[in-house]
Amino acid sequence: MFARVSPLTEYSSSVPSSPETHFTVQRCSQQQAYEYFYEGSVLEGWNPGAQGHDIRDVFYGLDPKGWFYGKLSIPGEPDKVVSIISAVRYGEDQGWIGYYLADPAYRGRGYGMKGFQAALEHLKGCRQIGLDGLMAQVENYKKSGFVHNSWENERRHGSVVDLVETGERQLAQQIRENQSAYRLVRLNEVPVNKMVELEERFTAAMEGDELIGFGCVRQSESSYRLGPLYSTKADAAKEILVKLAVDVVDADKNTDRDKSVPLYFDMDVPISNNAVVEMLDKYGWKNISSSVRMWKGEAPKVDVDGVFAINTLEIG
Repeated sequence: MFARVSPLTEYSSSVPSSPETHFTVQRCSQQQAYEYFYEGSVLEGWNPGAQGHDIRDVFYGLDPKGWFYGKLSIPGEPDKVVSIISAVRYGEDQGWIGYYLADPAYRGRGYGMKGFQAALEHLKGCRQIGLDGLMAQVENYKKSGFVHNSWENERRHGSVVDLVETGERQLAQQIRENQSAYRLVRLNEVPVNKMVELEERFTAAMEGDELIGFGCVRQSESSYRLGPLYSTKADAAKEILVKLAVDVVDADKNTDRDKSVPLYFDMDVPISNNAVVEMLDKYGWKNISSSVRMWKGEAPKVDVDGVFAINTLEIG
């Protein structure tokens, strides 16, 4: 499924599934996380960042000790990576589980669960442990103590070109001419402390010097992933969305972009936020997959009305 591996220091005790096999859960190096998690995400259809740069250059650095793979050793055969999982700690109180995946050929043997247990052990002591569970796995996560739900997510998929040239043509033109209602600036122009303050609530549109929202988009394997998108005002969230669409369309015309990635956005949105659901329904952006944000321990209180797209399903 993933790749051949060389023996590393074991994270947990070996778990033989038969006298002939030997299974261990081990921590990933940065390069291993890049290779195994990127390849696994592509094969599973999870649409990771293009060439896995988000995993290697951003996500891994959030908690280098929280990335694990399961290695199966069978006498006379090359070692095989048969499972992966991440467990990212955000300070002492919160942790996030993602990329929980086992090779289909080796499912049902407990290998994935051993990785899940290693992930929970790494997050031991966290008051809140979250994950975005696919609908088919919700009941299984409940059995592991993830009994508190925040909301249901829908992954909405829509054409960037249609949004700019049809759905919000006038607004897109106003944005290009710097005539829109809000002052839209690059995130590197915003004081970091202001972003941190609003990140805790939800929230780059600006009203005067007040930061009221921000959004990000990145090129992925089969589309552009948009998230997070936070805003205290629905109309500002729409402007940020259209601004990001304008930037993607204009960059496609003016740069030597990888044309193999179609100009579509994928946004993971909480359906509890009626404003974003109504907005994307208007554009005709369809739901292509659903998940539930679940918690083990205390669920955090979030003003979901300001969450127009979550960061990622994988790291929270």
